[in-house]
Amino acid sequence: MHRRCWMLHSLLLSQILLYGLPTIFGQVKEMRIVQAESEPLSPSISLESCPQMRIAVINGVNFHFEVLAGILHVLKPFEGRIEVFLSPWIQKENYDGVSDLISWSKAKVRSTNGNHQSLRKVYGLAILISTDYEVVQNQRLLNMLQPASTIAVVHNSDYKNMPSLLNLSSNLALVTLSPHVAESLSKVTGKTVQWLLPVYPLRPDPDCTASLGSSTLSKMDPNCLKGFSMQGKFSNLRRNYSDMWKQILEHAPDIQSDTTVGGLFHMNVLGKGPDRLNLPPQLQNLVSVHRRLPFQSFYTVICHTLALIPSLASQNYFTSKFSSTIITSLSTGTPIIASNRLMRAYHFLKPDTVYVQSNGEEEIDVMLKITRMTSEELLQTRKRLRGLSEELNKRTLDVIEGYLHKACQAAL
Repeated sequence: MHRRCWMLHSLLLSQILLYGLPTIFGQVKEMRIVQAESEPLSPSISLESCPQMRIAVINGVNFHFEVLAGILHVLKPFEGRIEVFLSPWIQKENYDGVSDLISWSKAKVRSTNGNHQSLRKVYGLAILISTDYEVVQNQRLLNMLQPASTIAVVHNSDYKNMPSLLNLSSNLALVTLSPHVAESLSKVTGKTVQWLLPVYPLRPDPDCTASLGSSTLSKMDPNCLKGFSMQGKFSNLRRNYSDMWKQILEHAPDIQSDTTVGGLFHMNVLGKGPDRLNLPPQLQNLVSVHRRLPFQSFYTVICHTLALIPSLASQNYFTSKFSSTIITSLSTGTPIIASNRLMRAYHFLKPDTVYVQSNGEEEIDVMLKITRMTSEELLQTRKRLRGLSEELNKRTLDVIEGYLHKACQAAL
């Protein structure tokens, strides 16, 4: 008995050392996020002439749930036709709290591991959420479901096994989540590539920003909006943590001596994976690390910060790969600090929906400017960002409806 307890203790300790506790320096407040109100999307097509046609949405990996939630939100007018295929393990364990993102949908959930040949359903369209991460699994499912058309969402145009991806279906349409990846993928494959970006809109509950006036941020309730966020897998190949620590260290004396800035400045780092952050000990009062938060807590932290910091470490995010910070910004209504280069790559981002980092400025320069804004200035940017999310969802619906209409017409 004692030996078993010792073994369990050792196992738990090893996991903590490897992955850390759910939060390290900061604690997530007892708040929550809910689906934000938005203009209902009105479909421009009717599928009444194809009453049996189904839509399969496939995501068998343990990530990209924010994209899945966005797709379900956009396709809500057709949710009675949708069947979502997820890993059975994710369904059983509620991995990372994924049910908080998709349980509102009336779409039927199925297992990616099942034998679906006996379903005898007519699938007009299959949407592959994580195509370049599960080609073999997708091929097996497509062989069983036999959809009339398939939309393959590709996250990285540098995918090494592109021939297998392109052979998934004879009626395969390639899409990406941003224009620069679409352009790159088109050059790689020689095919037409569209881009779309489905956004699942979230807001804090209660939404403290609804009652903000035009006062300075320093006079605002600090539990409403404070500090900044960096999000994503803990990897220096993805985010330039060392440069961010350097910037904060250089400005720490000014931050701590200015009561206005010091009361609002804090960095929240959210992600998962082994700790590769190399956070200097002297920054522990200015930085909170939130490790492996479930989606509810993850988005709650970000919703209550002033801005998201992309701090992209790889050039690929500007040329061939999509950054998850962009969709997190749109979902939470939390603007990002964006360089001119980033806005050129993600050209749907306009200067009035982000905090622009001008040439010669570092992220910290913009962060300090934000802390001196009025709440009215802050809310205007957030409002325009919400408007952009709605525009992107309309674009996404238009693209998908084109394939649904074609599949329905072909079935008549």
